[in-house]
Amino acid sequence: TFDRLKMIRPHAEDLKAQGNKHYSKKEYGVAMQCYACGLHVDRRTCHWSEETAAASISPTLYSNAAVSMLNVGENSLAVRFCTLGLAFLPRPDKKIRDKMLFRRATGLVELGAIDSARRDLEIIKDNADAKELLARLDKKP
Repeated sequence: TFDRLKMIRPHAEDLKAQGNKHYSKKEYGVAMQCYACGLHVDRRTCHWSEETAAASISPTLYSNAAVSMLNVGENSLAVRFCTLGLAFLPRPDKKIRDKMLFRRATGLVELGAIDSARRDLEIIKDNADAKELLARLDKKP
C-alpha cells in the first residue's frame, strides 16, 4: 500500500500545484476542481493507516479548496471542507490546523454562526488574522 502511495501521490501533488496556479490567477472555480480531484486521488490512495496518513496531502487540499470556496461565497461548503480537513489531520501540524480553523471561522461568520466562529478563533487567538477578526466581531453589536 505504501509503495502504491509513493507512485500515485505525485498525481495529487500535481493537482494541488495546478490548483495553486489557478488560485493565484483568481480562477477559484477551476482551483476548487483541481483540489477536489487531488482529494479524490489522495483519499483513494491512502487507506488511513498511520503510515499512509502521515504521507497524505488531504488536509492541505481540504484547506486550499476551502479558501477557494470562501472566495466564491460557498461559505457552508468551505466550513464543511475545513471540518473534514481537521478530522483527517494525521499529526499535530499547527500551521495547517490554524489555517483551517481561521478559514472555518471566516465561513462561520459569513453564515452568521458567530459563537462557533469565536470558538475557532479563540483556539488560534495568537494568530494575527484571528486577532483582527475577533476585534471586528467584538465591535459588532
